[in-house]
Amino acid sequence: MCFCFAAPASMTAQVTIGSSETPNPGALLDLREDISSNTVTAKKGLALPRVMLTDLKNLYPMFEADGSEYKLKGQQYSKADQDAIHTGLVVYHIDNCSLYGNGAYVWDGEQWRPLKANATLAGLNFNQDYFDLPSGKDARGMTSQDLEIAWQKDPGPSWTLETVSGLDAIPFTGNPLSPSTLVSSPATMELLPDAMTDTEVTATNPWKSKESRLAFTYAECGNDRYVTLNQTNYALKVNDSFDNSFLYNPGYTGTFPVQGNATWKNTLFSTSSMSSVSPSTGGETLKDGTTASIDVAYVVGNSGIRYDTSDITFSDTQAPKRFDDILVRIMNCNTNMYDPPMEDWARVAGFSEADIAEVKADATGNTSKGPTANGTMLHRDQSGNLFLSGRFGYEDAPLNTVERRWMLNNLAATDYAVGNPHLHGRQLMQGDGVNSVYNTAYYHYPERKLSTYTNNPRLGLLYTWDAATGGKGGKNGNTLIKDAEDVNQNPDRVQGICPNGWHLPSDWEWTELEIEYNVNTSKYSSLPDANGTITIGVGGHERGTTHGWAMIDPCPSPGQTLPPNGQSNIISNDPSIAPGMNILLAGMVYNSASNFYGENVYIWTASATNNSSSAVSRGFYYYMGGTDRRYPARSGQYSVRCKKD
Repeated sequence: MCFCFAAPASMTAQVTIGSSETPNPGALLDLREDISSNTVTAKKGLALPRVMLTDLKNLYPMFEADGSEYKLKGQQYSKADQDAIHTGLVVYHIDNCSLYGNGAYVWDGEQWRPLKANATLAGLNFNQDYFDLPSGKDARGMTSQDLEIAWQKDPGPSWTLETVSGLDAIPFTGNPLSPSTLVSSPATMELLPDAMTDTEVTATNPWKSKESRLAFTYAECGNDRYVTLNQTNYALKVNDSFDNSFLYNPGYTGTFPVQGNATWKNTLFSTSSMSSVSPSTGGETLKDGTTASIDVAYVVGNSGIRYDTSDITFSDTQAPKRFDDILVRIMNCNTNMYDPPMEDWARVAGFSEADIAEVKADATGNTSKGPTANGTMLHRDQSGNLFLSGRFGYEDAPLNTVERRWMLNNLAATDYAVGNPHLHGRQLMQGDGVNSVYNTAYYHYPERKLSTYTNNPRLGLLYTWDAATGGKGGKNGNTLIKDAEDVNQNPDRVQGICPNGWHLPSDWEWTELEIEYNVNTSKYSSLPDANGTITIGVGGHERGTTHGWAMIDPCPSPGQTLPPNGQSNIISNDPSIAPGMNILLAGMVYNSASNFYGENVYIWTASATNNSSSAVSRGFYYYMGGTDRRYPARSGQYSVRCKKD
């Protein structure tokens, strides 16, 4: 007899393997040989598939790599899908020197997890195998870093410090590397190299790199491993300076160079019409003593106002920063013939409309406003012209109670102050000084043009020495006077054409100003401290090195294109920036002719020297970094800056 059973196409069942016993109710697959009351169900185990895993994050060797996806037997599979559906896959990894060593692993949907407690990576392992160590000369500071070293089986690895070809070795004399013998895992090695020296990191080449490597030998898995140690001093040079710098822009486009060994980004803050800076990011992180260079371009619209500024700040793309932020301030020095009026300069300095209105021209000369946080004050002269003043040191240093206050623009008075007439009764008149005539109290306009002055009141007026001193040279103007700095460093004050409460500074007072600028150049300008040589009593040639340029206004004279090379701080309300002298290259009028407008300027002192036809002045030139103490003819017409009593 034959019995035939029809079975359905699909079945759902629980299975026991190893015996004919019924599986436990909650088990889909039950592996057991027999029934036991003490829960022992077999004398044999489950042999997991023995595989060679090659990657913690991928299902290899189950699949092959296919770009960012999987493939198997030529067919592509989605990595995301396969990673998810293989969650719970269990295998036995056979290699004791890779991943976490041999043993059972389960796939958790994202990576292989070892099925053993306190698993550590097999062989010899580090928390990182490349260290960027501080130089001690850049912005990072000297802070130590820790190398963490771990291994599975003793004895531990041995190590040596090796030199890398092509670069100097990194010294660790101040903080020797330890421990010299690695006894127990994990071990920590503190990495703090000696700081680089001034001879290694110089002003012209600060991009020094050194490199060494730690070579480790570990017998257990026969693997030699290395940790690279690099010590690089990072620096960025922008507009040929490692510090903040200043550019004037006579046109509408320009470029400046950027050189360094670190990646950078820039941000633009503009009060003018600067529209773009390109590129906004750049540089390379270079650790071999080399640098990357590029020209950064900027565009200024043609509607910008003269002396408006745009700030481009260069900063590190990494944190902590490797170099300090560097600011390039670009000033719109368009070459039109119009300087902002003095009221605008007062507003720029931080004075209100009410302040401007309240400052009067009075008999005492004491009506003023300020000082602002950076020391700027607002005044009017006896002719009603606004002028600004700044503080340049103190008469009684280090007590610092009596300040040295100077005008920040050229005097423009057209009459003498109340109660201070010309010593010989001469009236101040507009006109040309006459060669070899020294008793004329004349003033004139820069370029001998009224429009040049009215459009640019900061230029002031040009005076003969008789007009500037109010007749100090005597009735005929050519009295022999010897009160220059090498003879008398404390002559009587001469008010001359200056407002009440102010005076025409002497030769020595000008030298005091030069000394202040020479020592503290960076305070009043964008130049580093000059610390040049100023020889007392010597005239007719350049004194100092760069303090003259530090006193000159950064923009060309109105209507001119010749760069004055000036680096003076402009007037602002920034409490951290002291105003500079902003000396304007107003030229001169001599023998009824205008000379050197936009190229140089002479400014009268109240002093004279051995020649009865000359007096002492200070000259400033676009081509001369220092100053020129010289003795021009008293009949020449030059600029005036007054000093507060």
